[in-house]
Amino acid sequence: MDRNMHNFGKRKEERYNLKTPAKITVYDGPNASLEKAIYYLTTRNVCSGGAYFPTEHNFKQGVRVDVDMNLNLTLSPKMGKKHSSVQLSGQIIRVDHGGIAIQFGKHYKILPVVREN
Repeated sequence: MDRNMHNFGKRKEERYNLKTPAKITVYDGPNASLEKAIYYLTTRNVCSGGAYFPTEHNFKQGVRVDVDMNLNLTLSPKMGKKHSSVQLSGQIIRVDHGGIAIQFGKHYKILPVVREN
């Protein structure tokens, strides 16, 4: 994971170039409580406040989403591969021709590390 050290103006958090798979659940309806669709995307970059996901799907700015990001860890060859998951909610704050930016909410859950056999 490389740190992106450019000055991004308004950005408060440091951004990391990180490609990790994620399940994005999009909500719609009154009080944004009805599940509308599920997408499987990969992040392009991540910071503590959000992530950018390249995609060709059509999304609406402002909708609520749940994000389940898979983190694959290789601590050492002897320990093998492990993976964990971060579950959080957020909102699509930007839609452009190349993808979407999701701003993370304050509540999240980190699931335990599981060793692959």
